[in-house]
Amino acid sequence: MAFILLILSLTSSYAQIALDEVIEDSKWYLPIVSTQTSPAIINKNEYIEITAVGDTAWTYGARPSDGSQTPKEATLDQILNDLDPQKNLFVGDLSFVNWESAVGEFCDAIRPTVSFYFLTHPDSVEQAIEHGFNLIGLANNHSQDCDLGRAFKNSSQSLHGPLMSAEALSELKGDFLWHGVGENPMSVKIKEMFVKGRKIKVAFASLSLISWDIPNSSFINFRTDYEQKLESFLDGFNIVADLKILAIHTQDKSGHQKPEDEAYLLMKKIGEKFINKYGGDIVFGQGAHTYGGVKVIEANKKKSVFVTSLGNFIHDGLRANPDNYIAKILLSTDDLKLKQIQILPFFNNAGSEILKFYDGDCSRIDNLKSNFVLRKTSIQDKCHYFSSF
Repeated sequence: MAFILLILSLTSSYAQIALDEVIEDSKWYLPIVSTQTSPAIINKNEYIEITAVGDTAWTYGARPSDGSQTPKEATLDQILNDLDPQKNLFVGDLSFVNWESAVGEFCDAIRPTVSFYFLTHPDSVEQAIEHGFNLIGLANNHSQDCDLGRAFKNSSQSLHGPLMSAEALSELKGDFLWHGVGENPMSVKIKEMFVKGRKIKVAFASLSLISWDIPNSSFINFRTDYEQKLESFLDGFNIVADLKILAIHTQDKSGHQKPEDEAYLLMKKIGEKFINKYGGDIVFGQGAHTYGGVKVIEANKKKSVFVTSLGNFIHDGLRANPDNYIAKILLSTDDLKLKQIQILPFFNNAGSEILKFYDGDCSRIDNLKSNFVLRKTSIQDKCHYFSSF
């Protein structure tokens, strides 16, 4: 509680801090600098905060042989409110989450080839929206865990899993954008969102990089000749928008992706192309189930941010994992220029203590790669990394 309240106070006034120069480095690695300086204290009205968390679901995480066909009770709001009562730690003005499961109230047919299947109740997603998550990516290797299912128990027919999730999301209340499943899953979605007293036109899409096909989802099968499909997808960003945001999920059928495997390397290639050629502003990578580096790319007369892997967030279907973080990107309200990046590492656990921030020893994340100087500080013994621009 104290840590959450302190973060709120840190964002309520302004103090000067030396700006970091973006350093070009072909190896994409600069050591983290230890400092006693706290993150820049800012006036929240002068900045737009974009927050991102990784793989998320509220599910039993059961194997198909003994799995329930109904989702876990929608109690995610209790976890979110307990951990973030002020709604300022996990979420900002725009808040991304990668939803790594099918979404519906009943699964008639579980996909037989999965080792685990993830099914989230629509009310759990709505609780996340109510907490402040308003950019929801649904393109990932678990989009089809339910081969046939019903978004709601009173639905008239069973639908293919990604179509079931699309029906569920389309019925949820709130001001949010979702992408990754549906009848036209590769089409970029655009929405005007009211932030800090102004309208911001957001173009958003999520994409999974996998070694098989998932119909009715946004995917690239990297075992096939995918270039034309990829170009057509990225061409959807050839539009005028204030912010262009792309989420990319990596996975192959060998299991949890390692940071330099084929899909992960392709993710880096696509992300940089999105920024350099299509004027992308932010890329959020997920799927590797561990943290990855953060890169600032100067292109099209602006600085764009590429977060290669966020790790996991609240996902009770996964094993415990110490290597995750929340990413916070601060843009100036008037011209949307990059002003600060913050990294808050945490430990994810599928047990009773589902999320815990590092305290004392921050060394697990000290080898985080970046092409800019990250400063490490400590707020009430909680690890915190930041860089100002």
